[in-house]
Amino acid sequence: MKRWMALVLPLLLAAACAPITAVSGKLALADHGLEVDVPAGWYRIEPIGRNHLVMAGFPFEALLLDKNTEAVLLTRDGLLLQAIRVERVPVDKDLPYSKRKLVVGMPVHDLAELEVDNLRSNHAAFNFELAENQPAPVAGRPGFRLVYRWKTKEGLPLQAIHYGVFDGKTLFRVVYQAAARHYFERDAPAFERVRESLRLTGPRA
Repeated sequence: MKRWMALVLPLLLAAACAPITAVSGKLALADHGLEVDVPAGWYRIEPIGRNHLVMAGFPFEALLLDKNTEAVLLTRDGLLLQAIRVERVPVDKDLPYSKRKLVVGMPVHDLAELEVDNLRSNHAAFNFELAENQPAPVAGRPGFRLVYRWKTKEGLPLQAIHYGVFDGKTLFRVVYQAAARHYFERDAPAFERVRESLRLTGPRA
């Protein structure tokens, strides 16, 4: 336990340097074209992006976060303990790790396989293991649900639930990740409530 906390504590402190806002209830983001309901006791880290996390001293790779993402990032106790993110991914760019392209209108199964391949190709996902890949509705549209596990380079085991759906020319991801021990099971129900509340409000491209 002491070794595990020695790895996590500096990262929690670094993340705390980022702007943090307590949020609960409806979070409407017209610029992202979405609305979600946030559980009480959670915080939004903003603005979120690769450069911002690097400046804060946080290893963005631990979130398996794409370089060009437009993300809403939420946490309750700290980013490596649990994080929920809702992100927009434009289809006009290669996926960052596999370098493969998304195609508008592609079957859900093929979209999920592209996402898995991109995750496996991330050099920060040690011992990546896919536990589940199945269709699932997202915001009333046909989407997919992935469950997977990996470790950071320091050996911290993490687990994620990852939903995805196309809306026009944009891929929306709703992702929950947490420390595999204790936190993942504890906060998964809160994440599912966030995912169920997702509403896509922007015009379809």
